[in-house]
Amino acid sequence: MTFAPGDSIKALIFDIDGTLLDTMTVHWQAWRETMAAYGIDMTRELFDRLAGQTSPDIVRQLEREFDRELPAEEISMAKDQAFVRHAPLIQPIAPVLEIAQRFSGTLALGAATNEHFGVSNIVMRTTGLTPLFQAMVTADEVDNPKPAPDLFLECARRLGVAPEACHVFEDSRYGVAAAEAAGMVVTDVHELL
Repeated sequence: MTFAPGDSIKALIFDIDGTLLDTMTVHWQAWRETMAAYGIDMTRELFDRLAGQTSPDIVRQLEREFDRELPAEEISMAKDQAFVRHAPLIQPIAPVLEIAQRFSGTLALGAATNEHFGVSNIVMRTTGLTPLFQAMVTADEVDNPKPAPDLFLECARRLGVAPEACHVFEDSRYGVAAAEAAGMVVTDVHELL
């Protein structure tokens, strides 16, 4: 499917996990490994339902789901470590990467993710995508992650582009809601695949 931004669009902002990069299987495996140590089977269905949130938010959801207290910080760190171990398996999502490559140098490009900076930085460097983007904003750089608009608004600010002149690419309902709340045009990448 081809993509053509409107004349008013000056920047493209991409979510990373599940949008620009096929990281969801690696995230799922990392969650499965981590939660197995706590006696919780992170099935794919459960993971898919929780995906798109920050790790601490996912842990809070698991606490409610399994009616037990869990060490959110410890679990988040263990999950990140498991994810980084598997980072070399990550591949770009070709149709979305093609859009970023096609408009690199023509439009400002940014990335906005609910992931932490350290993990996102490793993933972007490992896949060689860092040079494509003029700005990357992560969950630990804003007060409120998705579904709040903060990540996208901060990315637009760093790119020097008004929110209404940004087109966002997202794969999760939390990300779509965040982009809409930011007043940006949004494409659910499932339409491109």
